[in-house]
Amino acid sequence: NIVLSRQKDYKARGAVVVHDEKELWEELSHYDPERIFVIGGGAIYRMLLPYCDTAYVTRLDYAYDADTHMPDLDKEAGWHLLQRSEEQTCFDLIYYYDLYKNDNPKAGEYTIEE
Repeated sequence: NIVLSRQKDYKARGAVVVHDEKELWEELSHYDPERIFVIGGGAIYRMLLPYCDTAYVTRLDYAYDADTHMPDLDKEAGWHLLQRSEEQTCFDLIYYYDLYKNDNPKAGEYTIEE
C-alpha cells in the first residue's frame, strides 16, 4: 500500500508514505502497472484516472449528501461502460458492480502538473 499525504510526519503501518506527486510517481515506478489499484480519495482519482485503463466501480442506487465524488465515468471522454453486474442487494441497499474501460490511457512517462 502506498499512501499520499501532505502531512510530513504521517505514518501508516504496513504502507509506504509519500508526500507529493513526484514521490508518488517515483514509488509507483517500482511496481508492475497491471498490479496498481487506486482507491481514492477524490483528488487522487482526478490525478491518476487519466493513467488508468480499467475502473471497477461499485454503484449504489442511492443519493448521499457528500462533498467529494469520483469523476462520473459516463461523462468522461474515452471511458465506456463495458459490463454491469446483476442487481445486488444488502438489506434495503441496491447496488451494481460496473466495469469501465479507458480507450486512451496515458502511458509511458508520467508528467507532474504544477
